[in-house]
Amino acid sequence: HPWTDALIPGEFKHVRAFGYVPLEDAWIFVDQNLAGITLRSARNGSAVMNSLIEAWIADSAVVLMPQREHFRLFPGLYCVGLIKRLIGSPSGALLPSGFHRHCLQTGGKPFDGENTAGAHAAADPARSGA
Repeated sequence: HPWTDALIPGEFKHVRAFGYVPLEDAWIFVDQNLAGITLRSARNGSAVMNSLIEAWIADSAVVLMPQREHFRLFPGLYCVGLIKRLIGSPSGALLPSGFHRHCLQTGGKPFDGENTAGAHAAADPARSGA
């Protein structure tokens, strides 16, 4: 949206998340925006999963984050707050650009869309040897 360019400083204007849930062998997609919260899920390896991941990483800077031990239920009123709590980030960032920097500085790795095994490892410590 053009107004986000004017109102939100920095390179990044929004943040959302998706990740693998080993117990369900599925992927969950979470996006909080002005229209509300969008939650989607897809079975691992399905055409729906491939389609959702492709759509969500298009024109995006994707960062793989290590799994955190806790989940807080109070998502806040904006996208950064929701995603910080979803992944258990202690970041003090309020805006997407600062949050992106924090993710990269605290163990997040840029994701190129090719290495889904890396995304599985980030979501499941048993697969990464942690």
